[in-house]
Amino acid sequence: MIVRVWRHSRAIADMGPALDELALATNTPVTARRTWQAAWLDAFPEWRPLLVTVHGQDDRLESAAALAERRRGPLRKVVAMGDGLSDYARLPARSEESSRELAAGIRAALEQLGGPWWMLIRQLPADDAVSGAIMRTFPHAAMLPGEASPISLFDEDRSVARYASKNLRQQIRKMQRRTERTGLTPTLEHVHDSSKIAAALPEIERLCVLRDHDSGRKSILDSPSS
Repeated sequence: MIVRVWRHSRAIADMGPALDELALATNTPVTARRTWQAAWLDAFPEWRPLLVTVHGQDDRLESAAALAERRRGPLRKVVAMGDGLSDYARLPARSEESSRELAAGIRAALEQLGGPWWMLIRQLPADDAVSGAIMRTFPHAAMLPGEASPISLFDEDRSVARYASKNLRQQIRKMQRRTERTGLTPTLEHVHDSSKIAAALPEIERLCVLRDHDSGRKSILDSPSS
């Protein structure tokens, strides 16, 4: 297998089709896929791409680590692309062999940075093959338990007061009054059909961008032309 390291700003775009196919083949969560990672890089330009890829027969992409690095003083910090805004991170790999090669490639890439470095990859599954390979490759690595995506567990009491804070309830009432003043009538619908969810995603994305811009901040969903 061949290991390659990409450090230029267009690394994710140049490897786009191969990364997308690997993500699909390994059932990678959306917050660890190329589109999300590219948006994160665009929103946080202080981070530079550090993409490690492993290629097999016919140059097929077998595993990949989409990382990012930035320097603060003498120390270089390395994280997974999407760090801090992703519920799930992945270093997708098709096999145990490509997992080992990827871990070795990550170590080689970090050693090439020069000077001291520190790597933190959050939201990786503990039983993931690449996670295990990293633990065996880096003698001083440590795996610590962390929180996954926040969830709420419901019992028979489904009242709002049971699960929402006083501040949240006040915000909800404020938004309801604002909606009523505009003459709109809100409706609540639970959608389970995947095609309906997919059809609603562009509008949801548009609203998220408008919300961020209205608050005076750049949106992680901004396109390069925004």
